[in-house]
Amino acid sequence: MQIRTEARTELNFCVEWDPCPWTLYVKNKGEPSAGFWRMKAWQEVIARTAAVAMKGKKPFTGPIHLKVAFYLAVPPRAPKGAAARARWIYKQQCKKPDTTNLLKGFEDALKGCVWEDDSQVIHTEASKEFGERAYTLVTVKAPHPPDAMVGQTHTARLSGG
Repeated sequence: MQIRTEARTELNFCVEWDPCPWTLYVKNKGEPSAGFWRMKAWQEVIARTAAVAMKGKKPFTGPIHLKVAFYLAVPPRAPKGAAARARWIYKQQCKKPDTTNLLKGFEDALKGCVWEDDSQVIHTEASKEFGERAYTLVTVKAPHPPDAMVGQTHTARLSGG
């Protein structure tokens, strides 16, 4: 078995768009919802931004580590005082959209551009944050191929209660 070594090991980019959760559209259940079209528009922006960041290079072909921070804009109705604003954000982080649904639509948008398929993502760190504006920060890393780690020892630790 031959392992292809990636020429690049890391890609960083920022998507300047309001993060949108993954939405399902079932063709025989009527017209797509506004949420579905909003998600599709977000995915197009993601794909265009990622293509610029890739600078014409081919997609990653091996395993990938993905780190994504989704920043949702704090609405004007949110409290202005620091303590009240912090409490408001704390409560909002447990409300929709949930991080996994933001991630699902995001990963789908990068297929064929940053990676061949999202099944290549073997490690994910994702967070949902709040800021003055909406955007998404992305880091994609290709871990070292196994032949580069010959002689290194890896230990798995299990911690119990």
